[in-house]
Amino acid sequence: MYYKFFVSIILFSLSLNVFSARCLVSGGENVTEDYLEKFNGADIDIHEKNVAKKLKNYTVIVVPGIDLDLLEGIYESNHIRWIRKYLRRLSVKSGRYKDYRKFFKKYDIRYSILNLDDLVTGKRSDKIEKIVEYIREIEGKIIFFAQGNGGADIMDALLRIKLNQKKHPEILDRVKGMVFLQSPFQGTPIAELLYNACFYDYGEKISRIARAIIGFDVEAAKHLSMQWRREYLDLFAPELNEIHESTGIISLSSSVPSHSMNYKMLILKPLRDIAYKFFQLDNDGIVPCGSSWPESKHVIVDNLDHATTLLGGRLRWSRRRDYDRKKLAVVLFSMLFEDMEQRNIH
Repeated sequence: MYYKFFVSIILFSLSLNVFSARCLVSGGENVTEDYLEKFNGADIDIHEKNVAKKLKNYTVIVVPGIDLDLLEGIYESNHIRWIRKYLRRLSVKSGRYKDYRKFFKKYDIRYSILNLDDLVTGKRSDKIEKIVEYIREIEGKIIFFAQGNGGADIMDALLRIKLNQKKHPEILDRVKGMVFLQSPFQGTPIAELLYNACFYDYGEKISRIARAIIGFDVEAAKHLSMQWRREYLDLFAPELNEIHESTGIISLSSSVPSHSMNYKMLILKPLRDIAYKFFQLDNDGIVPCGSSWPESKHVIVDNLDHATTLLGGRLRWSRRRDYDRKKLAVVLFSMLFEDMEQRNIH
């Protein structure tokens, strides 16, 4: 069992040449400098108003990643942890996408949050089909704003539409842009370790956290494993490139240094360290830095964990340096529109 796993790691490193870089290499232009210049610039208010004006021509579909409610299973049954569990749940429910929702509401931008909670622990094929049906029902032009595993879900849904385009040829024409935050297009070390049953050496609690994040499902672990995703991207490279040719795409990934404690969710730190130990890949606690839609423009941000792009609000169990999520969204949408204009996508 372990022999097969370690052989796959060696092949992975040779095929992507990532060990020296410490980030995945997925092609495309690295536009991190442009991102940082806009993010730290004095004219961010101008970008915000321009972005809001342009977004009014689209429906923004926010696509969730992991369901953090599944992490409730890591708590023991004593009273202190029971109380902490429900305080955490209150924090998550009130803070999920809060800063993005406030931005959309402030400028009366049409948006919806894709609700997949009832399919988190179900079959992945059912989840992808629900996304496809949801896209079909949206009228007008669409921009996706996806976090975490939501990006991989959108990729799989659009690919399914692409492969069956004769049935609904108009759907892909309405998808004009996509912004991805920390999406595991090339897979995650956590899923790779789970799929190869290598997490149990780190104790039952860490194993339960990892299983909760992936979804308590062997199929989900396989579909997010790095080896499976690599073969998947290679197999459907022509179709994914065609989707990219007609769609603006910006991908953001991040990492947290091993010495840092800047985690919105401290349970991500041991997962970050385990992933680095096995793969020598810097990561955000779940997804390696450099993960992006193949050949898309991408941004790599330092010291930003996987939960920080998702959660807002004041109730945080980790008092660390926060991140301006509204500004992050404004800058990424601004860069998306620049990409669309350069490639004449309207």
